[in-house]
Amino acid sequence: MRRAPRAGTISARVWALAEEMAAAKGCSQAGLKTSQRARVVAAAQREGINPATANTQFGHWSRAMRAQDLPDPAPTKAMAPGGETGEDEPPWTLLLKSGFSYVADWRWGAEGLWRDRAVPKAPGVYGFLAGDQLVYLGLTRRTLHQRMEDYRRGHRQQKTSARIHSALITATRDGGRVGILTAEPGHTRWNGLEVEIAPGLEAGLIARFRPAWNIMGR
Repeated sequence: MRRAPRAGTISARVWALAEEMAAAKGCSQAGLKTSQRARVVAAAQREGINPATANTQFGHWSRAMRAQDLPDPAPTKAMAPGGETGEDEPPWTLLLKSGFSYVADWRWGAEGLWRDRAVPKAPGVYGFLAGDQLVYLGLTRRTLHQRMEDYRRGHRQQKTSARIHSALITATRDGGRVGILTAEPGHTRWNGLEVEIAPGLEAGLIARFRPAWNIMGR
């Protein structure tokens, strides 16, 4: 989870404006809708803050507040490669600390399966969180938005999409939510060769946490 910015900085002021708006609307900090982003940005701009900076900081604040709103599960032993146990913390905590972002929730409504916020239009690794359990991990070389649309629609011709679509409906139909965590790890180099990080990250996380919805690594 991203830490609060240092007091007295521009970032801290944007966070304070978001918190003030949440209090004024009588909702929890995590309950302030992303639709209020424009009002926070406008308030920051009136104080001379660059609107692009305010927009970015609202996103950081919103994700930090949503992470705080996650359930407080009993500690579990994270399974490391080779069967060794890691620290006493739930997997989603480790992912947030390692650079994943909590970007949206899957929900169920009159129009079927939907997401309450947009997801990044970039390739990357993603995880699904049901309650305190990391239930699925995946990778897309298209965009995360396109991959989530596959799951929302549940194409019958795509076995994995159809299977995860069905699992998401089961998990959300009675008012539950399934969180979406994402990361965009990019590339690195090894002995002068270009290396794509995302496939290795996905494989390593699946081996470590063994999510219930993953079958044969997919």
